[in-house]
Amino acid sequence: MPHMPRTTSESITFATQSATFLESLETRRRGVKPGTLATWNSIIKKHVLPNIGSVQLARFENGALKKFADNLDGLSPKSVRDVVAVVKAVVSSAIDENGNELFPRRWNHRFLDLEPVTGSSSYMPDSATIEKLVRESEALYANLFATLAGTGMRIGEALSVRIGDDGQHTCFDAQAGMMRVRTAMWRSCENDTPKTRAAIREVDLASELCKMLSEFASARSGFLFSTDGTRPLSQTKPYTVLKAFGVRGFHGFRRYRTTILRAARCPEDLVRAWIGHSANSITDKYSKLGSDLQVRKEWCKKIGLGFVLSQSREA
Repeated sequence: MPHMPRTTSESITFATQSATFLESLETRRRGVKPGTLATWNSIIKKHVLPNIGSVQLARFENGALKKFADNLDGLSPKSVRDVVAVVKAVVSSAIDENGNELFPRRWNHRFLDLEPVTGSSSYMPDSATIEKLVRESEALYANLFATLAGTGMRIGEALSVRIGDDGQHTCFDAQAGMMRVRTAMWRSCENDTPKTRAAIREVDLASELCKMLSEFASARSGFLFSTDGTRPLSQTKPYTVLKAFGVRGFHGFRRYRTTILRAARCPEDLVRAWIGHSANSITDKYSKLGSDLQVRKEWCKKIGLGFVLSQSREA
């Protein structure tokens, strides 16, 4: 049997491995959400390929990563960390036929000395700001912002809410007083599943929010947050409205709701169940408190919204 030349891993560059990395994300069984894939693809095109595309992974260690990170001028601390995370993922994605990493690295975070993330990444609107948003916005946006602040739903989940339950899509169930989260929007396209498995959940509504949404939905059909019912609202317009009120993005509403729940000493099981976060331990997974409807309703009534609803301007 003729001897076959042994393929060396020394020649693998960031350019070649990045392509392999992205392809593997698209085809693996537990797929990556389109939004995440698009973000990583953008990072690779904008930052990885132009700067270190020709660099061999075998030669890329802590010193090279630090130099690369230090040269990411103009990016926020969080963006720098996101880019660095993708670079690390590309390196670790190079594996042999047995699944072992070809270039195992022990990254020295103290040596890398990345700037800490502060500011807008921890931004949270207060109750007065939320009340003003709901009071002074058009009805469509007022109901959307009240939903985000009163449930902690992700913006993509909220935009996928439909009126009436078909058992497949995210919906507003007025009779049950809850949102049933099963799908999520990304760039006005509805994904079959939301961000994570834990995101598939039931979010109980405070009575005043349920009443507000019921009145808003009474003359509507299709998507709850839509101008015509057939097309979901894009993120662009409500984001513009938020900026006019000085609110920095949608995620602050999730922080607000989580803060309200914990301030009320809500059991952590219910916080995770409503917010859509995974269990942290085996013991957490054993607990079924989040599926106890009676307990959920009692806590939902006890906690309330944390802000006061008032009549919004007409659309």
